[in-house]
Amino acid sequence: MVTDDAVANYAPHRDIYRRLRDGLTNSPDVLDEMLRALGLLISEYDTSIRENRFIAGGATERILATTMRCVGIAGARARGLDLADEDIVVDGHQISVKASFTGGRQSIRLINTLGDSSAVWRAATIFVLANRGIGYADPDLLPGVARASRDAVILPRPPLDALHDEQPEWLFKCAVPAKAQDVSQRRAASEAVATEILQRTTAGRAMFPNLRGSL
Repeated sequence: MVTDDAVANYAPHRDIYRRLRDGLTNSPDVLDEMLRALGLLISEYDTSIRENRFIAGGATERILATTMRCVGIAGARARGLDLADEDIVVDGHQISVKASFTGGRQSIRLINTLGDSSAVWRAATIFVLANRGIGYADPDLLPGVARASRDAVILPRPPLDALHDEQPEWLFKCAVPAKAQDVSQRRAASEAVATEILQRTTAGRAMFPNLRGSL
């Protein structure tokens, strides 16, 4: 959980985003690999399958953190096991990651409030936006825009897109993939987890020989 004091000054978070943007600009091979990895992620773990949504979101965070390290942001790490962490932490600075792979302009859920009416958007945020690019915003750049719905704090897309159009330094334009129409490759995350467990071995022998034979 990010506190008020922790994000009172967004300058470090903005600098981290600039370093990411510049790194991607100067490393086209890394950019290509990141985009291809995201493409595989959303084609296989289609978020129209409900159980895939948190998996795809978490994997996006980890792909982005790996990309950041690859372009020289050595301290970048994805969310750990501590519930107090935001999605990415760089040298103690916490950054949220929100992805939209639909290719449309739907509102973005910033916080799942679970009925907590006091929840407020305070986290510097990197946005992974299909057909648009890798963007950044924080509450000082978009004051008063986030609004509470019944179970979430949401950010309407028009103000975010307007910010990126009017201040293009906060958007790295690139071909972030949208969800494919071909669903032949998609699978449920639970299938991959179960398969990995049932295929495990110990001392060279199958741990679950009967179940493994029926995969």
